[in-house]
Amino acid sequence: MRQVAGPYDWAALRALIIRFSRKPRHLHPPWLHHCGADHASRLRSSDQYHHGACDMTQTGRCLCGAVTYAFKPPIKWMAHCHCESCRRAVSAGFASYFCVRDGQWRWTGASPKTYESSPGVWRDFCGVCGSQMTYRAERYAGEIHFHAATLDDPTQFTPTVHVYTAEALPWALSDDGLPRK
Repeated sequence: MRQVAGPYDWAALRALIIRFSRKPRHLHPPWLHHCGADHASRLRSSDQYHHGACDMTQTGRCLCGAVTYAFKPPIKWMAHCHCESCRRAVSAGFASYFCVRDGQWRWTGASPKTYESSPGVWRDFCGVCGSQMTYRAERYAGEIHFHAATLDDPTQFTPTVHVYTAEALPWALSDDGLPRK
């Protein structure tokens, strides 16, 4: 039995502080770290790196900082999605995404966990804190959709459209002048 000093388990707290104060380790074999290798066509699981140039200029992370990523612009598109599936996945009125082509991004910290939310659709999330990280789908092969709120600087996100507005909640649509599809 572990000793508890007062209301706090100091040993457990110290272990958590040490764990999260270190940079997350790469959990991949060294051969996956070769820059320029495009494994996206062969890999479906998010526990692999998708590589492009090593000079990634934008970064993002989950709430606890375990899952991190980097990407190199250009961003293909930015949008607010109002479909029921995305709303339920993020427990919010809508989900905000930006799209990056495979080969322009990579995981730089721990790999996220993956949930297949429907056939051919994968949602990646942090296995530690639960933060939603990405949306991937067979119908959008060759690209990944990151959640905009995971950006280290979310002010970079400038949506250009609302999508699946037929499924939107009435209280979640703003009059921001963006096109609606």
